[in-house]
Amino acid sequence: MEFSSALSCYVSKALRYVLCVTQFICPPLHVSSVCASCFFWLRQLRRVRRSLDDESVKTLVHAFVTAQVDSCNALLASSSMSVTDKLQRVRNAAARLVRGTRKYDRGLSQIQHADLHWLHVADRVRYKLGVAVHRCLHDKAPWYLVDRCVPVSCLFSTLT
Repeated sequence: MEFSSALSCYVSKALRYVLCVTQFICPPLHVSSVCASCFFWLRQLRRVRRSLDDESVKTLVHAFVTAQVDSCNALLASSSMSVTDKLQRVRNAAARLVRGTRKYDRGLSQIQHADLHWLHVADRVRYKLGVAVHRCLHDKAPWYLVDRCVPVSCLFSTLT
């Protein structure tokens, strides 16, 4: 297992800045617990799906599933693909529930991208990390993040 107890630096290539975050969390264990919780809520929502309209289902899926998948996902920036694939399976199941399709129906990526406007989990992690760095650079983030956002050139000059 990958224990991330040391200082992890996530590089935003587009902005060429580094956001350093200290994490004391095991990403595989965190992802497993999030997936278990999300699949529980998806099973509960599937039971009442016929009683709800599409907009209500989308709202409930966002409240119970998408919000949990997105929580602490910046910590997954350096995780392996096997870890993010677990969260992607949750997103796939949520998309199938919202659109009322079955597991082996075609066009799931079309539903996620065109209809629901959802990114893949790995892309969403990169996007949210880039937004966090952008906010830090423009002093619109909390102070504890702004203090840890330093240019890459400054980081490498202090290491040598």
